[in-house]
Amino acid sequence: MSDLSYELDKAIETHEELCAMLYRVASYQDWKPDPSEWSFRLIGAHLAKVEQESYLAQIDTMIAGGNRTFSQYWNTENELGRPELTDSIIRWKESRRKLVERYKMLGGRIDQISVRHDVSGRVNPRQLLETVRNHDDDHLRHMKKILEQFELE
Repeated sequence: MSDLSYELDKAIETHEELCAMLYRVASYQDWKPDPSEWSFRLIGAHLAKVEQESYLAQIDTMIAGGNRTFSQYWNTENELGRPELTDSIIRWKESRRKLVERYKMLGGRIDQISVRHDVSGRVNPRQLLETVRNHDDDHLRHMKKILEQFELE
């Protein structure tokens, strides 16, 4: 469980860092580094939505013993809508809290439960957490890069 505790701590840490970055630019939520990229508003909406509709749904299905198959998860700008960035951050914080809570409930079941994914095959909680971490890390790198551009303008 100690490696899982470490991974959960890192997921919390990266999440908090991303939330802080997004809060800093909330007044400029529609700024984007390039017309072809997402605004801060859309990045926040995406983070909240993927956590709720993919990661939390998968762990809840694992815990319940469901037999659902999950598909590759994508968002388009139209699907995300135009929620206020601060609302998206709040929703993401709540979903992340729930996700961490679910992981702490797993105990010894962590290697015994899984869901089916149409691309990845069987996915267990450890693999799902790795996906969460990779997704967060990708967005953290991207946010650092675009914040440099933002601060130059």
